[in-house]
Amino acid sequence: MYQLIDFGTKALSKDVQLIVKGLPLLQRTELSAVTLFNQTSSSISVKTYDESDRVRWVSFEDKKIGPLQAAHLTARGRKIHIAISGGRTLLFTCRKGHTYLFDGCQMFERAWGQ
Repeated sequence: MYQLIDFGTKALSKDVQLIVKGLPLLQRTELSAVTLFNQTSSSISVKTYDESDRVRWVSFEDKKIGPLQAAHLTARGRKIHIAISGGRTLLFTCRKGHTYLFDGCQMFERAWGQ
């Protein structure tokens, strides 16, 4: 049974969920990581940085996330800094234990219990 996965102003319908790689990652939360869903039609390069790393000198983790794929991201701290590259680099600060959708420009946090 498919339930609407709600990211506030964005949602993943049943049709979209059928083609998402890593859908189980979006259906539950991982307390020690940030779960990121790439809603774009191309791969993105993602680097994570520790919460205390203000200059983002050395990344904690480097990953490539394909289109319509989800992945767990980690670094040290309750919040982690995430740099997403794909043409230009965008920076976000995300809370561990939360799930986010990236649409190519913005990050949307998943709304639970709705």
